[in-house]
Amino acid sequence: TDPLQWRIFQRIYSDASLPLFLIGDPKQAIYSFRGADIFAYIAAAKSVNADKQATLSTNRRSVASLVTAVNSLFAATEDPFHCRAIRFKPVAAGRDPGHGLLVGGQPVEQPLQFWVYPRTDQSAAVKKGEACREIVKTVAAEIARLLDGNSEIIGKNGRRSLAAGDIAVLVKAHYQADLVQEALRDLGIPSVQHGSSTIFESDE
Repeated sequence: TDPLQWRIFQRIYSDASLPLFLIGDPKQAIYSFRGADIFAYIAAAKSVNADKQATLSTNRRSVASLVTAVNSLFAATEDPFHCRAIRFKPVAAGRDPGHGLLVGGQPVEQPLQFWVYPRTDQSAAVKKGEACREIVKTVAAEIARLLDGNSEIIGKNGRRSLAAGDIAVLVKAHYQADLVQEALRDLGIPSVQHGSSTIFESDE
């Protein structure tokens, strides 16, 4: 929501006899391109008495090892969001501990990984285009490795081979999605692109 919307709701529901349920997440309220305003969220949250607040404490989307890793990452600093009004609260994992990705029959113990772009000359900046091409190529190669028949998923429906539809690549810009899709196509891996662009502006 934005400040104007919040002021409207505040005015309508300022009479305590009218119920108003506020559901929100400060980590979603940062997306200003959606019209969200983090300070409107903070103002709304402050208006609710502490005894009437409830928090979702279980992540039902991710496996336990990934939830633990994310908890560790954000709990490593006192102010992870650079805003004291937004606090990080560790959550529990709602999925079965046995669920997750297997590679070569073994569970992936470190599901949260960071890759660092290698540079031979640390004194010079890498050209953006060159780095982008290398990163896209590396990501596509890693996806191909995971889809070589040696990886499986254990979920609520049992155990099965990892498929291309199980993998998502998040990018910042549409052109990056085009590059990833092209690199995957070169490796014979099917993919679907989700975005806000219109099909009428795409190549035939």
